Amino acid sequence: MNSLLEAAKKKSVQILPEQTRYNLLRFVFDLPLPLYRSFIEFMTVPAASHRPWIKSVKGDGWQGSWYGEDAANVEDVDKWTCEAKDQDLILVWIHGGGFCVGSDIMYSAFYIKILENLKTVHSVNARILSVKYVRTPEAIYPKQRDECMSCYNYLINDLGIDPKKAIIGGDSAGGNLTAVILQHLKPENFPAGAILVSPWVNLETTSPTYTSNRSVDCVGIKSLNNAISRYVPEDMAINDPELSPMYAETFKGHPPLLVTYGGLEVFKHDIQTFIRRNREDEVDVEELTRSMPHIWIMQPEIPCNDAVWEEDVSKLTDWCASKIKL
Repeated sequence: MNSLLEAAKKKSVQILPEQTRYNLLRFVFDLPLPLYRSFIEFMTVPAASHRPWIKSVKGDGWQGSWYGEDAANVEDVDKWTCEAKDQDLILVWIHGGGFCVGSDIMYSAFYIKILENLKTVHSVNARILSVKYVRTPEAIYPKQRDECMSCYNYLINDLGIDPKKAIIGGDSAGGNLTAVILQHLKPENFPAGAILVSPWVNLETTSPTYTSNRSVDCVGIKSLNNAISRYVPEDMAINDPELSPMYAETFKGHPPLLVTYGGLEVFKHDIQTFIRRNREDEVDVEELTRSMPHIWIMQPEIPCNDAVWEEDVSKLTDWCASKIKL
């Protein structure tokens, strides 16, 4: 019965024309927060086939979920967790959702596809640690940043994972947090690379693509302004690099980046500016882009078909594999 419901949810979205799909998502994002959260939670609950991969975890000042093959059936959790340092790669992921919605288990299909591709295509043994940070309005900045940093530091300092076997990534608001965290890490703790999927690198909503793409993207100005009002402390300017990492003083010495963004995104111009500034500071940046809306790579229901999603997740996986040394 659950598998039938899961298939029906996916089909009900994919049967819609692409632009209708994006318009529907924009409508959902503009809903009052309780309804917005409920819809996203319903649509992103892990499928029955995904649940064996998930193991919830709680640390000192952070919590989240491990993704690994048969993780749910692990009995000696402490031993299994310590064995993370023996993996070839650990990917830390920070979910998006305007800082106010989403969860650590909302992208199960994406996480599992990455792990399967790494194993079968590249012979890379990997796990993913997805962070569950406190959302707004229950807490405002810097609570979310601090929890995500605590999670990353736990891997490096407590589990003893070599930073060069780690990659950190995030989508949308999670991409914002990822970029901010890179500004705070010591060079010796930089990961092998960082992935920014449709990153919200500038909380100002004034760039040209907010106008040119506002009718085609799945993200609307209203939902973004609502998210900003919940996240930003009253005493901080919205262009502070802690909130808008596009304005960081320098990116010199930062690890390689993979930045994905859609040609239909309202964030497009700001993301391109962020990429340009990183390249000016000699950061190795690879781009992955299509004529798609916000975070198309995160959910197979968003792109035009599954084949596009699988192709682009494979490219992301290939990039990850290229950044570690076996």
